[in-house]
Amino acid sequence: MDMSPATSSTPAPPTSSHTSPSVSSEQGVALSGERRLLGLLRPDPEGHNDIGFPALDIKHDRPGEEAERSDFVGDANEAVRGTGKRHVLENDLDVREHRPSTFRKVLQQYCPTIRIRSPRSNVCGLCAILHTRMRSCITAELTEELGVHTEAAKKMRLEYKKDLASVSEDHAVSVMDFSQNLTLPSVASTPSQWYFLSLVNVHVFGIYYANKGQQYNYVYEESVAGKGTDEVNSMLYHFIQRIVLTNGHRKLAIYADNCGGQNKNNFVVKMLLALAQTGELDVVELKFFVKGHTKNAVDRGFGLMRKKIAKEDVWTADQLLEVINDSSSSSALVHIPKENTMMKLFRTPVKEAYKNLGVQRYQIFTMSEKKPGVVSCRTNAAKVRSLLAAYLEPLQPPPPNFEKKQQMYNKGRPYAPSEIASDPLYAAPTDKEERHAKEAKQARHSASAKEKK
Repeated sequence: MDMSPATSSTPAPPTSSHTSPSVSSEQGVALSGERRLLGLLRPDPEGHNDIGFPALDIKHDRPGEEAERSDFVGDANEAVRGTGKRHVLENDLDVREHRPSTFRKVLQQYCPTIRIRSPRSNVCGLCAILHTRMRSCITAELTEELGVHTEAAKKMRLEYKKDLASVSEDHAVSVMDFSQNLTLPSVASTPSQWYFLSLVNVHVFGIYYANKGQQYNYVYEESVAGKGTDEVNSMLYHFIQRIVLTNGHRKLAIYADNCGGQNKNNFVVKMLLALAQTGELDVVELKFFVKGHTKNAVDRGFGLMRKKIAKEDVWTADQLLEVINDSSSSSALVHIPKENTMMKLFRTPVKEAYKNLGVQRYQIFTMSEKKPGVVSCRTNAAKVRSLLAAYLEPLQPPPPNFEKKQQMYNKGRPYAPSEIASDPLYAAPTDKEERHAKEAKQARHSASAKEKK
């Protein structure tokens, strides 16, 4: 079907059995603009080679446009499937096909109401649950819960950015996290039988050193150690001794996720408290991201590492170490062999030195040399205000003591002056109150007799 802009009064004959309405010059220019919007840059059949963008009127409701749209969409798919230097085949000019970023810029300029959502990973579970519930029924409770959760995540993110901007010769900032387990061997063409095998796991613990923008990847096999709190303390202690103290830092801020078995527990807090109390560091801050909102610099380094591994055939541990080391220019490899002096059992000494505290209730912990043995737990002021407003209930009085009331009437009232004998303090108990007093006295005597036996 010839859908080129009409340049004469005589309409072009249709090329199929269906009658096609004529297309005006303005419509042809708009369609030519749509072709350029898709990056085809194909010369117009009638010689309209203007490169400028006329007033785009992309409504897709003009008569006969559906066939034309399918025509240039098919051409676009053909251009996308091109290989080599990805030149546009239909274009006589040797112009390279536009990148996706160019499409996004043009679409944002001429079609601002269209939104293309980016791929999501590591989505917060609580946010997903609340959004799913709110699709069917929006309530004040769900809205408030989502608002409190997202507000806490935003505040912790601002705290993280503030610390990253405050790095100095005296202040060091680091982020630590475990990567997903790597396996050996790891090849691009994975044999089908390997899916039913338990391959050798390789653990990677990353510590991002924000002062120099470098990430230290501690790599060890599953036969060396696990992924518990003692392993975290050992590698973190090694990093502090070799990097933080060596560079002369006296204040350290550490960020981590909320994994209780690895990072957020009493043993990690106590180890850092010991470093502050012994004077190796003046101030140590341990801060935890809000659960579900833990994206950080270490994850970026892990992403580059996994992309590099996906392109390589890795059969041995030495090959894996080489790939991890070459995954990024800012990556520093720390290999932990089976025979090493790094892994230590920290829980025994710190458990004897300090008592436990409610770690899971707080997000920020501060240990200072000026306050030896003291851990300051910071909480959100807005959270405190909401708790005070929502949970301040009247204090209920203790239950009445009928036995004492009977004693005051029988043994205290005879000694009181006559003018105060009618005071409620010396009032006579009712029959029901006397019965309760007798039962309480018998129960007390029975309990005392059982204790003597």
